[in-house]
Amino acid sequence: YVRGVELLEEIIAMEDASEPVRRKALQLALDVYYQHGVHKDIVRLAQNAIETLSGTEKLHRWYGYWAGSSFQLDEIDTFKNVTRACIKRYESILGEEPVDCYSHMAKVHLFEGNLKASFDLLMRKYQILLSKWRDHFLLLCPSVLVPLSINEPENLRHIPHKQSLVVNPNLTNELTTSPCSTQQWPIQVSQTGERAECKENDWDIMKCFTNSEQKTVLYRLQDVYVRDNVQLIYHKEGNQCYNYVSEFPYPMDVTFPHEFSQASGEAHISKPLKEINNAMLFHYLPESYHHILVVGLPKLILALQSSDVQNISEMKILVRPNKFIAEYFELLGVSHMLEAYEPHLYRYHVTNLYSIEWMFEHDLNQLFIEKQVHFADFYVPPPSVLQLAASTVRQRVPAEILKKPRNVIVALHRLSNDRAILNPTYTYQMLGYVAQLYGLELKLQGAFADGESLNDKMEMFHRAVAVVGVHGEGFSNMMFCQEGTAMIELPVYPSKVSVYSRMASILHFPYYSVPSALSYHYGDLTLSNEAIYALEQTLYDALHSLGLSKLN
Repeated sequence: YVRGVELLEEIIAMEDASEPVRRKALQLALDVYYQHGVHKDIVRLAQNAIETLSGTEKLHRWYGYWAGSSFQLDEIDTFKNVTRACIKRYESILGEEPVDCYSHMAKVHLFEGNLKASFDLLMRKYQILLSKWRDHFLLLCPSVLVPLSINEPENLRHIPHKQSLVVNPNLTNELTTSPCSTQQWPIQVSQTGERAECKENDWDIMKCFTNSEQKTVLYRLQDVYVRDNVQLIYHKEGNQCYNYVSEFPYPMDVTFPHEFSQASGEAHISKPLKEINNAMLFHYLPESYHHILVVGLPKLILALQSSDVQNISEMKILVRPNKFIAEYFELLGVSHMLEAYEPHLYRYHVTNLYSIEWMFEHDLNQLFIEKQVHFADFYVPPPSVLQLAASTVRQRVPAEILKKPRNVIVALHRLSNDRAILNPTYTYQMLGYVAQLYGLELKLQGAFADGESLNDKMEMFHRAVAVVGVHGEGFSNMMFCQEGTAMIELPVYPSKVSVYSRMASILHFPYYSVPSALSYHYGDLTLSNEAIYALEQTLYDALHSLGLSKLN
């Protein structure tokens, strides 16, 4: 790897190297740096390409690398400036759009609170990429984007089989819903122990949506193909294709379609076609523990209790299996329904593909302008669904765990990379000291590379009186917590809605924030003495509010 990069760097530096050779060397070296997360070198090579290569073909790709790596390096101003420079440069370039800069510009708009502009750019990028869509035989089949989470008739207007799309317009009509928490803002605690509402930005407000504001729809997508790791779904009608996208616009650049290279295209065609009669989607990000527990599991639980789904014969759940997915299917007693999705081995055709989605009833443009919804709200389940899911998994907590005392403080530990605390010893010493004062136990979740078993997580969180940690997937385990458990989240920037404040509101957990511990979403952090002390005062407040007292 090292010697290969050195050779590529030598070619890039050669004054007499032809431009096609330099262009290829730049791309290969950049690919290596990208695979290893060496963002400073990515920025350097992208700048080199922009300054020295002639022509404008795929120029936006280099801008995209530069902007994306600047973002990873917490150079937000550079990220914004490079992205804007890319968009501006292409204003004078005819016949090509800066596709690789659109998703970055969408982020800029998102961070600046202009959700409508962000949404429109994401739509535009999808539409451009789908204009080059190819079917399962790699024949060109320009495709229409159909976001399943958006309730706008024009999305379905041109679809020949649209009458069969919606099976049930609101699956939650039969569900009972408890009102959401009355807490409106996160609680922050000063160094003197005084409480206040945390109003650092507009998105800090806590809220949830009623069943009438956010409906739960069951779709039946007929005669569709599913491909790629993220389960891209499309239907072909003549020479026209239709791509169905779940949770849009949340996926951002995760589910953007890509062009096949000649080699990957030939490999795709050579795979056998697997036919499935009735299947349901679980989630397109099965490696994400957060999305599996917060989105996939509630959809599965809702489907299992819905008569619309119960009456479908030989229903399969199409998902890429892994350890924790297998554990959750076993917990619910539906392992027999799991259909392993293996896109590296097969192409997939499904006669009837079912998908559960939540969608907002009100005009999206107005909701965006008024900042009533954030992109994360397109995947967080409505209150009735999340409450049903939490109640269901709690009912399956083993009896031997239920007998144990509720006396645990859970600290969410991240081993490395994004949002790891670099000085955990001082933090955990403080948390252990507070736990000892109250006769509690301190347990670390995520401290081992191979993770805990489902039973371990159930026990840890069901016994918890408080959960403490940096913003991250560990908070998803609040699904196992008993009502009243305090959630203490160390916030991140750039500012956005914390899905865990949404979940805390729905599931009735007091929710705290520690602004002095603010850190970059894509970086690690070192907690200052001030932040550790603020966290300590916050934990005291949470424990007192739960009626706990220090031991004599």
